[in-house]
Amino acid sequence: MATKTTSRFRRMLSFVGVTLVLVGLVLIGFSVFFPNQAEKAAGDARIFAGQVAMAARGQEHPIVTLGERGTKATLDRCDGTFTEMGAYEMDGLQPVYAAHNICKGEVILPLEVGDLVEIDGQGLYQIMTERHTKKTWSTTDEILGMDGDIILQSCYYGENRMKFISLSPVDENGDLVEQVTTASE
Repeated sequence: MATKTTSRFRRMLSFVGVTLVLVGLVLIGFSVFFPNQAEKAAGDARIFAGQVAMAARGQEHPIVTLGERGTKATLDRCDGTFTEMGAYEMDGLQPVYAAHNICKGEVILPLEVGDLVEIDGQGLYQIMTERHTKKTWSTTDEILGMDGDIILQSCYYGENRMKFISLSPVDENGDLVEQVTTASE
């Protein structure tokens, strides 16, 4: 009797092992032949997992951390902050902070106009406008005219698209905070 049970168990283990190997080969083949779709599926899973983790922590709004001013090399350090991109600096354009999607930039991808974002150490901000551009052959002219005080940017997974959202500060009730500037006399 023990040998029959052991034999069944070994067959079941063999079946499970062969099935897992086949599933792995299919996934590898999918990622080799359809890399953009595989990247998009993995990105969607990361975004979903992040939203679940945020809900589990009882966190109402995504939190982003603004980092230092820098170049693409600073951005590529992938330190979990949004880098203030010197390359985007031009008259009439708010400071633009960017993060790779795989370096915590994905947090902005599911957000929409009107949603709230917490900027670490600075409080709550509301998304005022949203723009999408191609990753390649786009210019800063395409994001001129966005409302708000700052702009956050990240790229979509598996697509030739970037997302830009402009933000303005709000109080704890979600009301826009008026920026008061005084002229020096």
